[in-house]
Amino acid sequence: MKILIEGYNKSIHKRDNQLLIKEKDDELEKINLKRIDVIES
Repeated sequence: MKILIEGYNKSIHKRDNQLLIKEKDDELEKINLKRIDVIES
């Protein structure tokens, strides 16, 4: 899986075995870290 994050006010966080993509205080996406091959911004 390839992750591409576009736009402003987005942040990336790690919680347990998940990657969280947030915009301000809203969680947009939760992804299991084992599924990710590449992260681009």
